[in-house]
Amino acid sequence: MSANITNPPSPADIELARESSRAFSRLAPRHGRSLSLSVQSGNPATEKNPDSVELIEIPSSVVDVIKQVLAAMAEGNAVSIIPVQTQLTTQQAAIILGVSRPFIVGLLENGKIPFVRVGKHRRIMLQDLLNYKKASQEEQSKILDRLAEEGQDLGIGY
Repeated sequence: MSANITNPPSPADIELARESSRAFSRLAPRHGRSLSLSVQSGNPATEKNPDSVELIEIPSSVVDVIKQVLAAMAEGNAVSIIPVQTQLTTQQAAIILGVSRPFIVGLLENGKIPFVRVGKHRRIMLQDLLNYKKASQEEQSKILDRLAEEGQDLGIGY
């Protein structure tokens, strides 16, 4: 299962996402609390007989996802939601990390990211790719902190 909005949202959808994002951010709980939403299909302002209204409870983790989706759409971006158990091709992994496919293959062959072979093709679990990305970002942050510290010690700014 995955959900995709592969084309950028229309100007009307962007505006609606902006309005919804603002309202959602104001009303949604901040830290780890669920949210109850009143859901009604159609537009009650323009329809004489709107469909029934239901109250649904949204888990806190889903509240965060909705916030992120609305924010991305408000900026005019297409959105994709993929389960972490998804297997990716090397090209998909490269796109997610913003690197070339040969670079990904090198990471796989050097054991930096686990993978499985399906026939002659390599497949990467999204969770493994995200773990690599997080570890890589943490390492980069530590290196930048050390460089800034050395720059201060040497009196060259930073």
